[in-house]
Amino acid sequence: MAAVFIDIHTHNTGIEDDSSQILRIHNVALNHAENVQHRLSTAGIHPWDIDYRTLDNLFNRLNDLLTEKAIIGIGECGLDKVTSTDFTLQREVFVAQIQLAQTHRMPLIVHCVRAFQEVVELLRHHPHSGRVIFHGFQKNKSLADSLLRKGYLLSFGQSVFQGRLDSLLMEIPSDRFFLETDTAAVPIASIYEYVAKIRNVEVSQLQEQIFKNYQSVFH
Repeated sequence: MAAVFIDIHTHNTGIEDDSSQILRIHNVALNHAENVQHRLSTAGIHPWDIDYRTLDNLFNRLNDLLTEKAIIGIGECGLDKVTSTDFTLQREVFVAQIQLAQTHRMPLIVHCVRAFQEVVELLRHHPHSGRVIFHGFQKNKSLADSLLRKGYLLSFGQSVFQGRLDSLLMEIPSDRFFLETDTAAVPIASIYEYVAKIRNVEVSQLQEQIFKNYQSVFH
């Protein structure tokens, strides 16, 4: 297969680039009135703006997508202490999605803001034998090492350009991370180029490794 850029987590649908060289995993937030429109998608109930009155319908939609094999992962889902959504409700919705991911043997894509201890605690009490990816990671190396020891993977986005993740990017095991655009209007190739330079490898080598990671997690 020709070298491709894996964009493991994106909400962007109208980027102008050579899509033949990019394999995008589109993320769909069901509670934000989004629909699955791409062959490679993940879907979940985002911790922002959860309305308990719509949860039955949302979980029915998610179950339908799983039954139809219309998605390749669950999420993003998780916990966020900055949003106004009731935290207890966030926990209940996150746990339900962990359990669905376990039942359907799906990867879990985690959104976490100021709640890493709580997320890890819930993952410990509700075991998930599939892979767990913390998307948009931009915290310190100590937290990263703790998550990696637990078997989780990390995904990095445009925050790499700030430079403060350089040490982590140099040392993280090659089979434990992904790269993403999320909502940023930045080419995924630019993120690869930066990380390849930090790790002192060719872009093509980084592409090959992350493609292997993708195959390992999603197939």
